[in-house]
Amino acid sequence: MTQDDRTEKSPRPVLGVPNPVSLVAAADATLAVTREGAVWAWGDNLYGQLADGTFITRSQPKLAVGVPPVVTVAAGHAHVVAVARDWSLWTWGFGHYGQLGDGLTDRRLSVPRKIQNLRARELDLNLSPANALVFGLAEVGWTEAGVVTAQSQRLVIKGLAAGSYTYAALAKPTAVGPDTPYRYLFVRGTVRSGGITVGVQVNQQWVFQTNVDSRGPFTVLWDVPAEMSATVVIAHYLPGKNLESEVEIDGWGWLKSLPSGAQ
Repeated sequence: MTQDDRTEKSPRPVLGVPNPVSLVAAADATLAVTREGAVWAWGDNLYGQLADGTFITRSQPKLAVGVPPVVTVAAGHAHVVAVARDWSLWTWGFGHYGQLGDGLTDRRLSVPRKIQNLRARELDLNLSPANALVFGLAEVGWTEAGVVTAQSQRLVIKGLAAGSYTYAALAKPTAVGPDTPYRYLFVRGTVRSGGITVGVQVNQQWVFQTNVDSRGPFTVLWDVPAEMSATVVIAHYLPGKNLESEVEIDGWGWLKSLPSGAQ
């Protein structure tokens, strides 16, 4: 019996997964989601259920590739479904019976694939003043002239951007983190065309960012890992030649808590 084949009769620590917040088990594999939304996996990989681009069984955690930051994952016998922070759905693993939801019957898939034209139901966030700092005009520090219109608790991005990845709007810095009143970033709205990057900067350095470029409603959530003076950044995400976009942000700011099951 090799070291990878052994059975443990008592608990042992799993090393190498930074800031895990949730776990899910398939038949012979385990997946962990970190505070940053990354997916780590180990165990049987015959059908690609570890999402590392291979079919090699792993006895130690391996970072999944090709999947954006996630809110949660669920596992069947040998396939996995993930809900990304923009509420898009991603699947991988055993798909012979169509359980990956991509219209195909691939026997095995080791690189996550996005399910088109389908999103998970969005959370009912508590945006009352007791739980949320929803940015209004007073909290907006800067907007791109001629393209972004700041309204009461809303942003409308419409027009020709100055560049593919230029800033669209910046909020004023806010003290956030586990030991402050506000711990969770939220940005929600609707992409009509184009796309945006939602991120957080500290001293003009990115500490979090995610791209939203699928048409339809979206919600981005981020659990702040440490206390910081954070600036929320909305930037254009337009990697093609077309620099026009239309995105409505219906609410953005900070939350004290999330609905049960979302943390």
